[in-house]
Amino acid sequence: MRIRFITATVGIAVLLPILFLSHTWVLPIAAAFFSVVGSFEMMRCLGVHRNLLAVVPLCLISAALPIAARLIGEISAFGSFALFVLMGYFFYLMAVTLLSKNTLTVAQSAQIFMTGAYISLAFSAIVMVRDFGETGKYLYLLIFIAAWVTDIFAYLCGRFFGRHKLIPAVSPNKTVEGSIGGMLFCVLACVLFGIVTSLLTQAEPNYIFLAFSGLVLSACAQIGDLIASLIKREHGIKDYGKLFPGHGGVMDRFDSIAAVAIVLLILCALPDMGHFYA
Repeated sequence: MRIRFITATVGIAVLLPILFLSHTWVLPIAAAFFSVVGSFEMMRCLGVHRNLLAVVPLCLISAALPIAARLIGEISAFGSFALFVLMGYFFYLMAVTLLSKNTLTVAQSAQIFMTGAYISLAFSAIVMVRDFGETGKYLYLLIFIAAWVTDIFAYLCGRFFGRHKLIPAVSPNKTVEGSIGGMLFCVLACVLFGIVTSLLTQAEPNYIFLAFSGLVLSACAQIGDLIASLIKREHGIKDYGKLFPGHGGVMDRFDSIAAVAIVLLILCALPDMGHFYA
């Protein structure tokens, strides 16, 4: 517990300056770093981290996409670029698989591509949301707020009110009551976020869309957490890494944040939705 507390304190002390300096290159560089580490952790989990022909290009892509997100700036343009890069990597990976003499299977390559694309796009999404119009400079904070509020209150509600197991085969401690509690408090947090930003800025929040987003983001945060747990369970590991002593690796700490970042970017890109602010 002491190690977890110290790690959490240090982590917050490092994260706050990154968020404060999000308008500079500090954010995309930090996102690129975590993207590379998270991708390598996943490759190690899948047992393919020693296949340099497959892993090195993926790590380069994982570093490049968050940087490209800041350079390109516009969502649709970045989406086209990311699709081009990832499809190129897909065909390259299939060629490596074909010539590997069965040392790399099609199933492994599919897992490499799927998880690598997910992780690199998730950390790129943090940068893209930050750079989304005039509201991105505070809207991107919803990524962390939604994920952390969901995690904290799902745990607390499950601890005090949990009676029914959610998916015990994947995560034996999660409960239906905790899941519902996490979503309800996330909705409240998103509405409160709108109130605070309206007081600090000239923005006019769309509270209905914020509440709807809180529900969606909370559900996705829990799904992201469960997906990461499922992958770990299928491959027989406890933690993805040891970057955060007492907490595990990047994908142990950013599993729900990764899912929320991607979904929030999708919500930002939806046309004719009124979005988060008038």
